[in-house]
Amino acid sequence: MIASVLSPLGILVLEREPLRMGDFPGQLYEWVQDAGGFAAVGLFVYVVVLLTSRVAVGEDTNRKSALLPLVLLCAGLAGLCYLAAAGLYVTDRINAPAEPPPANPNEKRPPKPPTELEKWTNHAIFAGGLVSLVGFGLPFFRDVSRLRARRIWALARLSLKEAVRRKVLWVFLAFLLIFLFPPKWFFPIKPEDEVRTNVSVIYWAMTPLLLLTLALLASFSIPTDIKTQTIHTIVTKPVERFEIVLGRILGFTLLATGVLGVLTALSLLLVWASNPAQDAKEESFKARVPEYGELRFLGGSADFKGTSVGREWEYRSYIAGGPRTNERAVWIYRDNLPAGLAGKPFVPCEFAFDIFRTTKGEENKGVYITLTFVAWPWGDPLRPDPAVKQQFDDAVRGVNLNSQPDDVNAAEDWRRLDAAAEKFGFYEYRSKEIVDYHTFDVKVPGGLFKAALNGQPPEVNAPGQPSVRQPRLLVLVKCESRTQFLGVAKRDLYLLSSDGSFAWNFFKGAVGLWLRLVLVIAVAVACSTYLSGVISFLVTIFLFISGLFQDFVQSLAENTSVGGGPAESLVRLATNKNLTISLEPTATTAVAENVDVVFRWFLRRLLNVLPDVDRFNWSNYVAEGFNIDGTDLLLSALVLTGYLLPWAVLGYYMMKSREIAS
Repeated sequence: MIASVLSPLGILVLEREPLRMGDFPGQLYEWVQDAGGFAAVGLFVYVVVLLTSRVAVGEDTNRKSALLPLVLLCAGLAGLCYLAAAGLYVTDRINAPAEPPPANPNEKRPPKPPTELEKWTNHAIFAGGLVSLVGFGLPFFRDVSRLRARRIWALARLSLKEAVRRKVLWVFLAFLLIFLFPPKWFFPIKPEDEVRTNVSVIYWAMTPLLLLTLALLASFSIPTDIKTQTIHTIVTKPVERFEIVLGRILGFTLLATGVLGVLTALSLLLVWASNPAQDAKEESFKARVPEYGELRFLGGSADFKGTSVGREWEYRSYIAGGPRTNERAVWIYRDNLPAGLAGKPFVPCEFAFDIFRTTKGEENKGVYITLTFVAWPWGDPLRPDPAVKQQFDDAVRGVNLNSQPDDVNAAEDWRRLDAAAEKFGFYEYRSKEIVDYHTFDVKVPGGLFKAALNGQPPEVNAPGQPSVRQPRLLVLVKCESRTQFLGVAKRDLYLLSSDGSFAWNFFKGAVGLWLRLVLVIAVAVACSTYLSGVISFLVTIFLFISGLFQDFVQSLAENTSVGGGPAESLVRLATNKNLTISLEPTATTAVAENVDVVFRWFLRRLLNVLPDVDRFNWSNYVAEGFNIDGTDLLLSALVLTGYLLPWAVLGYYMMKSREIAS
């Protein structure tokens, strides 16, 4: 079978794109809207406290009178912005034309472009959120100037010493050491899966044990100090209460950093010491730097987006096979081709596709595909200039078109293919046999990338569309086998730019776990400033676990889940209605739909509180042997900072208002 002679490589399956620098402005815009909404509520409460209390919490009268005009000004401006947003929203809803209900209630409609009133509504909400953040954060940022690093460091060292003396840390670590040893020492594993399985088990074991340990320590630290009254010796000294919060967070973060660093280094040594098989080294013992293109489809219509074959997982779309099929999967490379590819003798193109069979008796056979690489000088990949096509055919006449550079007996054929690819900007590998979910590679001549990167592609003017620049490179995949369908996704095909260090990538994968540990520590400490240890722990774990199911919660909030919301689902259950059948327009249905509207509003507010936990998980990159992008790491750290900043402000106010010592 062909699977036995495969070169074991890897494919990364991602259902959500990593963060890029271009995403930062939009992320910041949404953060100001979401965090500003909660800040507006806090600002209203703070204004009520300032106006009704004789002395603001923990402040003298002079400082209160100096702060009151600014806070009132911010509250007034925020109120005007939100009133304007409400007026714009209502006006837009009144003027919006009624939409007919879809024939299929589960039909996915394309998102509508925002109207002008919707855009101005979002701008008004952004302005209100920004002003609310300033007003609510004024006392916080004023007191930040009074913090001293020396006092915070002293409290952090105290927290670190207390955590080390507690036995709960060492009990969890003792359990964790068992999972760090290579799994192949305990049960048989396929040779090519040794590194992948080992890395997955290591991260799988470290994540829950470290998270639970640090969550327990952080949740019970301040409540325990208050219960034993040891905190009285601190708050009676010239120490800001918020310094206690920061000291606890810093101390536990240092503990998490030290423990995670040691465990990561030990795990890496054990991976090396396990002496993985050569197949495993070729597949996962590296850090590939792939270059992905933008996936599009060509078919019978201009809006062809691939065929659905009825599989529940809609990650891949399918193209029909056959010698005469006009369906193609196309990967488009515009300005994301690294200039260094032009200096290489060849560039590997690696790919792995799914096969959907419609003919019995074909299960154990491979499927044939043709890969066509077209640089911009070639022109239209499906309708090239006949004269240029004839010149290319003359240049490669008598050549084995499927020659590869590692074939020493076809060195002259490869040289001629490389020269033709550089001159014409065209290369094609025909009838490549593939099987389900195995990764293959085709080495593309470096001359093709010289042609693609040389000069500036011309602009293409489509009727009724703005002019766009022609892509530098297209990769077209065609299924040659009759009655078969080929399933493709964006990351199922990539150009291998280079290989990085597995060890460095392993430590970068641990950074994702470190970010999640910081998330749990900060939230637990912030909650413990006012709640008991048990409640703080439960709240932290609830938020973290709910963050793992954020996509499901979002589908409920956006009404894209099958069967509607809970009230509508209850009606379907009571009336024995199928999920795909529209409900009759009765009073019960109207009540259920209105209840679901309120339910979805609360879910959208909950989404603003839930952390995006999956954003900080890169263990699949390490296990599959793909490089973790530094930009994604940096932006994810900024996302975490933005999520924790409101928690820090909340912890500041709760610690400030809590009665600790007389």
